[in-house]
Amino acid sequence: MIQFVLPYNIGYTVNVNVKESFLYLRIMFNGSSTTRLTTSTPHLDVCSFYRNVRDGDVTPQDILVLVGAINALLSVVAVTGNTLILAAIWKNSSLRSPSYILLAGLAATDFATGLITQPLYVAYIFAGNNCTVVTAADVASRYFATVTAETITMMSVERWLHMSRRSLITVRRAYVIYGILLFLPVAYLPLHLWLVSMQSYGDFWEPLLHAVLSVICFSTTSFSYYKVFGIIRNQLRRVQAGQTSQSSPMASIKYKKSVYTILIILLVFLLCYSPHGITIFAHSLWTMSAVTFNVVWHFTATLVLISSSINPLLYYWRIREIRLGVKRLMRGIIC
Repeated sequence: MIQFVLPYNIGYTVNVNVKESFLYLRIMFNGSSTTRLTTSTPHLDVCSFYRNVRDGDVTPQDILVLVGAINALLSVVAVTGNTLILAAIWKNSSLRSPSYILLAGLAATDFATGLITQPLYVAYIFAGNNCTVVTAADVASRYFATVTAETITMMSVERWLHMSRRSLITVRRAYVIYGILLFLPVAYLPLHLWLVSMQSYGDFWEPLLHAVLSVICFSTTSFSYYKVFGIIRNQLRRVQAGQTSQSSPMASIKYKKSVYTILIILLVFLLCYSPHGITIFAHSLWTMSAVTFNVVWHFTATLVLISSSINPLLYYWRIREIRLGVKRLMRGIIC
């Protein structure tokens, strides 16, 4: 899982050992803004960290304006498109299945990305080093990127279980699973806020966390698709051998189409998220110039957010029931 993160490596490090980090964490959660560490280490503060990150952003102003305008426009597209998808699923009772509930969860996450993350990113660009804006942009982007990766992974697992006739994920369980997916990143965010106070965070811990989470999601998804395509091949062999009923070929085609729809969603996710992760990982190995890294960072971060606008178009293109539902909604609005 590759996350949209702020460019930490731009001319700012915090020299602190582990003992002082725990002391800082205790001060932060006690809510004291006036307490100072009684060591030779500079005062550690989340706001100070994010302000230094923002001050180190040396992206040319015209690039920032362009990136801000793109994200402002895409924010409207993401909110509008995902609202239509959610409304179409909600109004069609035949779509109340585990796979569509998880798909609606992904659309809800994309909706929140367009409503919260992208406006905060635009504010991050134009609000200077405002601590609240910069911190909120970082936390929101991490949270929704994590939920997106988790949901896409769970969608592939659900297809595998469904096609293998293992009815482990019911409608109620799908709601519970998505609720758990929403909760899991909450445990990660305090860890992140603590890690930003460690000197090696941007050079070691950030790429390591991304690598571990990416391997978990990618390996789970790959295994699920390996099993799914194995089931599809077996069904096609039985059809060719005449060992199945006449309804089985149609069911096999329907399942195959749903699998390819989720696979396309996964590919869009990888194409949009990978450049940003590669940029961060490459910068941790080979130091780029500040201007180059900042410019590439902003454009790849924008590519991450574009996925929230692309996904509704994929649902409309690939899923007939959603396409018909959106058309009915649009006719109702126009008429």
